[in-house]
Amino acid sequence: MDSGAARGVTRKRNAEDSSFKSRKKGTAARTGSFEGRCKQLIDFIDEIGHCNVPRKFSADPSLGIWCGTMRYSYIKIQQGQTPRSNLTQDQIERLEEIGFKWGKVMVTFEQHCRDLEAFKSEFGHCNVPYKYLADPSLGRWCSNMRYAYNQIQQDQTSKINLTQDQIKRLEEIGFKWGKVMVTFEQHCRDLEAFKSEFGHCNV
Repeated sequence: MDSGAARGVTRKRNAEDSSFKSRKKGTAARTGSFEGRCKQLIDFIDEIGHCNVPRKFSADPSLGIWCGTMRYSYIKIQQGQTPRSNLTQDQIERLEEIGFKWGKVMVTFEQHCRDLEAFKSEFGHCNVPYKYLADPSLGRWCSNMRYAYNQIQQDQTSKINLTQDQIKRLEEIGFKWGKVMVTFEQHCRDLEAFKSEFGHCNV
């Protein structure tokens, strides 16, 4: 197996970036340049609707790392220090034109909801595993939402804020508040999705 095939086998599908991954094909030659990265970032925005690329972005981990590096370099410049990675004023302005944010990435409730909708569109259900390899933060968030809901139902104060509007939003998506029990059929659908992506069942 060559290195290109190996990389394809090891990539896990992220529900929010399944189509984004297909748009990456043929872009390898330009990813090393600043403008190439900007074009990838624009592709991400077109698909996801925001610039908050996770540092552990399963479809393209290097893009998440690059965004983190840009933020780190910007902070160093603001502190009057010289960053290891060059970042010019023109590049700063280019990123800001795209909509890039320099502060720490905070994924909002609505962004998580969109990720959940993408997961449901992909797999046909909202039962995101706690240890969801494609997007670990989504699995943890779903678990936190269930925990907060159960606390509310028991008339206890939850450390996690969960409003009635948010509860309604999740229920509209099809979110279930009980413990996630993944059925045999759901596992089969997940396996079919994996095969469709990678051409084999060697998960």
